[in-house]
Amino acid sequence: MPIVEAANSGITSPARHCKTVVLKYDYICALHHQTEGVFPQVPLTPEDCQIIEAALWSSYDSIFERSITQAVTRTKKKLFKHLLNEWESGRQRGVSVEQMSMHPSYQRIVGMGQDAVPFLLEELERKPRHLFWALHAITGADPVPEQSRGKIKEMANAWIEWGRGQGYSW
Repeated sequence: MPIVEAANSGITSPARHCKTVVLKYDYICALHHQTEGVFPQVPLTPEDCQIIEAALWSSYDSIFERSITQAVTRTKKKLFKHLLNEWESGRQRGVSVEQMSMHPSYQRIVGMGQDAVPFLLEELERKPRHLFWALHAITGADPVPEQSRGKIKEMANAWIEWGRGQGYSW
């Protein structure tokens, strides 16, 4: 959906030299007393057009940047889930935490660095399991109290509280 529809469709730069533009409700409501519906053509001066153009391009850049960031995050999360599934299906049961953490997929999760932290915390909240070593390796933190060591749920809760305290969201 275009941000600005120029009255003269031959204009390549939205609103730059136009005398009249049609703005969609989503973009005009903040400028015109929260009136509902789509506004009819609104006569504007060239100066108005320049101000609106700058604001719209700024909004476009922000929306575009957010979209790219969201797409990258989704891709990283898919990679994380894939690696987590490989680790869970490929690791041997009953082996030490050190051996579990040496699995190639687990190591690739650690290799994701800070990007993996919210995904690891989300997984701990969803299903507590041995993801603590990865969190420690990435962050250098160790929020688990001595009396909780070896108790998976308590360890997960300590990391989740730590993550929230650090400003992570998932």
